[in-house]
Amino acid sequence: MRIRRMLTIGAATAALVGGLAVVPAAADSDASVSSTVGVLGHDAYADLMEGGEFVARGYFKASGDKFILTKKSNQTYSGRTYLEYKYIKINGQLQEGTHHGVSAVGVPVTFDHNFGEGRAVKFRICVEDSFWDPCSEWETGYA
Repeated sequence: MRIRRMLTIGAATAALVGGLAVVPAAADSDASVSSTVGVLGHDAYADLMEGGEFVARGYFKASGDKFILTKKSNQTYSGRTYLEYKYIKINGQLQEGTHHGVSAVGVPVTFDHNFGEGRAVKFRICVEDSFWDPCSEWETGYA
């Protein structure tokens, strides 16, 4: 049985990434959670992998400023997927939020936005779990 631990608020340290404060995801004791990230032009995607299993994908589509969130497997995590995003508005204010997907596999859920043109949008995907929520790395798309 894998032993999982949660990061406490006191143990979490913030990192400054591209002008945004980012709190790292909880660490798994067996270090089997990983993610892959990639950029397709101004679009971007983040995949959440668990021990070789493709768990979920989050995709930012610059054309239309849309997030698309899809769960790919229930083998390891049966909970819902969710996407967290952070964005610095033109006026300097931080806009951040969370979008919840579904626990069903293969059902894409789309979330529309209207970000300022050319602005960076940081996001990551996570899956709800009973002990801690595994998350991908933060990725950046451009509106």
